[in-house]
Amino acid sequence: MKQKQAVKNILGLQDAYLDYVNNYISVLAFAAAYGMSEIEALRTIEYGKAAHEAYAAWLKNVGGKQ
Repeated sequence: MKQKQAVKNILGLQDAYLDYVNNYISVLAFAAAYGMSEIEALRTIEYGKAAHEAYAAWLKNVGGKQ
């Protein structure tokens, strides 16, 4: 199985977080799929969640207004 690549930018972190939430039941499975350690996976998920929440807040407060 080919390893997934986590993009090292805000959008990549958000995408990786959403991939984790939607497709994995454990941090270890996510880490194995992306070829990273458990600590790296936890940080990726943490920062990805923060990026996603910031984007969702922006969209709610600013992005949806025309």
